[in-house]
Amino acid sequence: MNVGENDFSHLGDDGRARMVDVSEKSVTVRFARAEAHVHLGASTAALLAKGGVTKKGNVLETARLAGIQAAKKTAELVPLCHPLLLDHIDVNGAYEGEELTLTSEVRCSGRTGVEMEAIIAVTVAAVTVYDMCKSVSKEIEIGAIRLLRKTGGKSGTWERDHQGGKKMEKGVPTVLAVCISPGGVPKRPVPEAAVCMKGLEGDGRDHEKHWKPERAVSIQDEELLEVLSSEGYDLGHGTMGENLTVRNLDVQSMPPGTKLLFSGGVELELTGPRKPCFVLDKIHPNLKDDVILRCGCMARVLRTGTIRPGETIRVERSMDDGGGV
Repeated sequence: MNVGENDFSHLGDDGRARMVDVSEKSVTVRFARAEAHVHLGASTAALLAKGGVTKKGNVLETARLAGIQAAKKTAELVPLCHPLLLDHIDVNGAYEGEELTLTSEVRCSGRTGVEMEAIIAVTVAAVTVYDMCKSVSKEIEIGAIRLLRKTGGKSGTWERDHQGGKKMEKGVPTVLAVCISPGGVPKRPVPEAAVCMKGLEGDGRDHEKHWKPERAVSIQDEELLEVLSSEGYDLGHGTMGENLTVRNLDVQSMPPGTKLLFSGGVELELTGPRKPCFVLDKIHPNLKDDVILRCGCMARVLRTGTIRPGETIRVERSMDDGGGV
């Protein structure tokens, strides 16, 4: 059973807190971004504006390294956090007047999220800024520390709304792009595509030598493209080789047998994880290895029709996953 936010089953009869058992959760790409605000004061801001160096050294570079190190040690600092093998950590800072904003981005492929790692990263980075600058001023203040965005896992995407506080919602699963190619080159978005039992018509996948019913359509989450962009890859819809780019779905966390019902009438059934397409080698020599465990899913066609960007998606869970819509 997956433990939800308000599920206190991890507390024993004796009332003692215990680590949540995540062994039954799916391995998915987890991403989190957090920020911390530091009010430097006039004297510190003026000094840092001249080069960002105090007698201890470069403030931002030291804070960045401290944040990266802290993220890797989160489970040692927060008692009930799971030790995670992190794939990517980055910490950066930006000055504006007397304010310093520190941001962190953390990613891993795992069974639990990396929100705490992202928050710990900016927290320790902010404390390090204080340490680096305390000889200049003791009036430095560490302000708001908060999560900005998380993706992955059963709860999907959470994003802070800067206009009105925060919002917590999965959002409606939606088709962002429909992509095809004749084969051998990255796919390109099209206004619509007919879906037959072999997949999207006009796509290389419907060639007889490539086609298998359980691999008729490939699906990729938009959130992964955002994560890869933050890592320096220049990707657009279809360049990962996916037929459908979707948002608010997290297909990689869904078990085989899950049905996707599109508002235009097409029905697909997820069959398993997708392997990286060889055309990724043409984009970057390291890209295929970088996405080998996070490349979306394949699906078979249950009901044909026409599929277009903007369609919404309804999910029907397989019986093995507990059933339900």
